[in-house]
Amino acid sequence: MQRMIFKQTGFALSLIALALPALAVADQACIELGALVYTKWYHTDAGGPGKLPAGETKDDMLRCKACHGYDLLGKNGSNAAQVRKASSPNSDIEGDGTLSTTNLSTGPLGNHAPITAQMVWHAGTGRSVASGSGSWVELTKPRTASNTLAYQMGYTLGNQHPDYTGVLTERQVQCVVEFLNSPDAQPDKIYKRILTDAKPVVIQLVDSADAKAGKVAYENECVACHNSAIEPAATSTALDSPKGDAMVTYLTRTTGYAELAHKGRWGITNSKMTRKAMGNPSAQDMADILKYLESLNKTVPLQDKCGKSSASVINAASAKEMKLHIPSVNVATATGDVKYWATLRFAPELSPTGKMAFELTDAATNSGTCK
Repeated sequence: MQRMIFKQTGFALSLIALALPALAVADQACIELGALVYTKWYHTDAGGPGKLPAGETKDDMLRCKACHGYDLLGKNGSNAAQVRKASSPNSDIEGDGTLSTTNLSTGPLGNHAPITAQMVWHAGTGRSVASGSGSWVELTKPRTASNTLAYQMGYTLGNQHPDYTGVLTERQVQCVVEFLNSPDAQPDKIYKRILTDAKPVVIQLVDSADAKAGKVAYENECVACHNSAIEPAATSTALDSPKGDAMVTYLTRTTGYAELAHKGRWGITNSKMTRKAMGNPSAQDMADILKYLESLNKTVPLQDKCGKSSASVINAASAKEMKLHIPSVNVATATGDVKYWATLRFAPELSPTGKMAFELTDAATNSGTCK
């Protein structure tokens, strides 16, 4: 009898062992679906109906990423500079009388409590679908008290979390919760830190990011559709970046890193760019690819033209140090005004908070040139 019990127990354990991989695959599939729900839940690839619900025409008013960012960090990440408009919410909602935060990362860059289905549903506590873009009120000229009040009320209402009852499915909510709570989906797997004091934000990748590995990954999985990372749409026959620029230029956009990292890893709904088609990239793969693109980006360090730089974006992510020289800066001293050259400088080790450091050099020593 003991031998029979032993065999049955062993058989049962074997069945459990055989079942474990299937459970792991199912969980991963749910996480991957949740990543798509997070960006465009209404698309069919994300389990949605294929259209927005009645009462809303601006999808950003109902998309998780619109408030919380592609990096999950809200106002503490790439969405830091986003402002409330008729078509989109504001990532900084603390001024709207709420104690909530838009930073949803449960990892070290956010330390948010585990996300629950109730937080997603907002059943009975969220705003209506129609009060998204429909709450926007334009300010008039001349402004009146009633118009100003209506504008402020609409501004705040549109920023509130929607009530997703009857909008999302149970499966969608389950999987977006799985995604948001997954340790592997946290932004710290790709970013070391994001410096929001700089405009646009400055991204620093994890120390393990490897440009050489990223080059291999890009050439194996990306180049077939996106062509060379440095060719703009005007000279390329491929897709290039989602905005038509070369991929390296795309990184200079405010949300370029976060959007590329998310879509490059989890895919784009209702498109050929699926996670499977890309070879199921890991967080490390995306950090490597971003590092590779940084190494190619010759336009990110500002073009020094003696105060006549044509660059409008300051992003030090791909440079250990960069400088912008501004000629003829007058500095008041005890003996009178002295003319200096001002150097706007960023170096991570010198500016740990992401703020720019100024250096002043006597104008005469520069001989009227920028170096």
